[in-house]
Amino acid sequence: MIGIIDIGSNTVRLNIYKIYDDSYQLLVTEKEMVGLANHIVNHEMMASGVEAAVAILNHFVLISNNLNCQKIYAFATASLRNISNSLSIVDEISQRTHLFIDVLTGDQEAQLGFLGATQEVDVETGLLVDIGGGSTELVYFKDKQVVISTSIPMGSLTSYRDYVEDILPKTNELKALAIAFNRELSVRVKTPIDINTIVSIGGTARATFELIDEMKQATCDDVSTLLKRLSNESKASTNEILKKVPDRIHTILPGMQLLSEVLKYFNSIDIYISHSGVREGYLLKEVLRR
Repeated sequence: MIGIIDIGSNTVRLNIYKIYDDSYQLLVTEKEMVGLANHIVNHEMMASGVEAAVAILNHFVLISNNLNCQKIYAFATASLRNISNSLSIVDEISQRTHLFIDVLTGDQEAQLGFLGATQEVDVETGLLVDIGGGSTELVYFKDKQVVISTSIPMGSLTSYRDYVEDILPKTNELKALAIAFNRELSVRVKTPIDINTIVSIGGTARATFELIDEMKQATCDDVSTLLKRLSNESKASTNEILKKVPDRIHTILPGMQLLSEVLKYFNSIDIYISHSGVREGYLLKEVLRR
């Protein structure tokens, strides 16, 4: 068995897989909402963030060892990539957990997300969207081949941290977030094309589909309608989020706003959800070398 730990800006996840000759099976999945992005001040990770990361990583190592994992792999995304003291922080965490931590570039994260998602969703041409806690990855693919990918340093948790004052965002806060995100998007994709189909991965996507009450496929109009309904600052909206995705009460609306802006920017029509993503892509490419 193999353990893979994904150190994200919002959550830290452990997946344990049983490996077969030509396939793999997910046996155990654990998640902890650590919120590492909240421990970043002036682009530096604070000591409190190191303590939080070390605590959960050692806990996940204990679980993996108790289940007799042959090897444990750990990688980090925007949580440790987009900080100015990345090298020293990664070194300290590695020494205190005895884990080698592979810090993925934005392009690597995007490519691995595409590799993982396409194991589950059969779409020939479209746009992969991965809204994480600290960044948003976009991969345009045609005939199941990557054409271009990019990473935007804005995610659901960092957007909440930077633009929202209370627990739920106000209308003007979501507008400010949308303007900032579109500015970043237009820098990276200067001439957008119409992309009918979106394949979405990550926590924001999973929570959005739970709120829409769809398992695999929805329309982009479904997303915009849901966002409009939930962002009306009413008690009913708060109760709906608390009922279905309580652990994302503060990040779901910022994350959905980012998703909505992507859908509008590319005039998209349909959106699919894949529950396989970066972790499965990492397993295939970096561990199994497939």
